[in-house]
Amino acid sequence: MCLIRVVYYIILYLFVYNNASDIQKIQIRGPNPAFASYTVLMREPLEIDLGNFSAVLKCTYKDFEEYRSSYYNYFKTSSFKISIREVSASMSSRWQCEVVDFNNTHINYSFDIRVKGAKNVDVKIGGFNEIYEETNLTVLEYDGIAEHDLEEGDVVDLTCGNNYRTGQIRIRYYGKDGKILFDAQDTGINYPLTFRILIKNKSVNQSYVECTYIAPTTQQEFTYRTILTVLANKNIRSSNDFIVTVNGMK
Repeated sequence: MCLIRVVYYIILYLFVYNNASDIQKIQIRGPNPAFASYTVLMREPLEIDLGNFSAVLKCTYKDFEEYRSSYYNYFKTSSFKISIREVSASMSSRWQCEVVDFNNTHINYSFDIRVKGAKNVDVKIGGFNEIYEETNLTVLEYDGIAEHDLEEGDVVDLTCGNNYRTGQIRIRYYGKDGKILFDAQDTGINYPLTFRILIKNKSVNQSYVECTYIAPTTQQEFTYRTILTVLANKNIRSSNDFIVTVNGMK
């Protein structure tokens, strides 16, 4: 029994040690650091290093989801670092830390933390929910990606909806070269934006549609990209273009 217990702790130690380098780190340098925004992964550990201050008294962040607007005291410490075991979606917000510099002056320092995938959007193609694969920190342009297979002659009917009572949504259509071809944003009424395209030839191949949720106050953006992949050729009339409809308008 003792041997089993020893083996267990050795394995646990090796696991923790080998994964120590996976901790996300934010380093804030002063003594009067400029306002900045940091992007981190959800469900992963995070360390916020405020090493240029003599003490960190308190850090708070505000959860803007739905109608909630109260502050949460997250951490109180006399050290220079804030250790978070697991980043949550609600931490995607504006943070405020009360710190003390080496002259014993109290300073309030604010910064944004954007948690990838903290907010999502309601994307449907042909009435069916689109499923997105999460992206890591090597991709900052979008939070999720999906590939939609189609053929010439198909009609892509995509809707982009807001899952929250606050914030706005935006829909953009890009050519395969990354150039924005269409751009529409809701007016705060929170009706879904619709995008429709008739695939008339393969020129649409590898173009993509992005649906973005824009958070209130912080204006953080959470984008989900759908790549249009044309697989085969159907015998339809010859054409060198395609037809796009956004919210009923061509």
